[in-house]
Amino acid sequence: MMKTVFQGHGDHWKIIKQDITESLFESMAWHQDRLYISTESALFEVKDGKFNKAAIAEGSPYTFGQIDAHDGVLLCSSPRGEMSYHYDKEWHKLIYRERPPKKPGEQSLLEAMKGLERKMRADMF
Repeated sequence: MMKTVFQGHGDHWKIIKQDITESLFESMAWHQDRLYISTESALFEVKDGKFNKAAIAEGSPYTFGQIDAHDGVLLCSSPRGEMSYHYDKEWHKLIYRERPPKKPGEQSLLEAMKGLERKMRADMF
């Protein structure tokens, strides 16, 4: 089954055909110079009118799901409660669940996000 992605703006649209996945698309975000499209378990990209598996997903131990991008960071939140981000050519984990959440000493999402913000500010200045 072939699925179709539309790319465009205003009155100018084109069809980008793909036959790589039959999975339901979860989320889309512009990051760097391409459009990223996620499923629960994979990440794809549209660049120069071509739909492919995302090169930045290679080697990532994380699942995908919902994605968002801002200021050079691609943030992924999976259906299993994992969170990771791609920044400066590397994947970083915020929350990775191989066990039930809420164990003593486990970092909260708010603490993880504050730590990410501190790291990004330090990298920027």
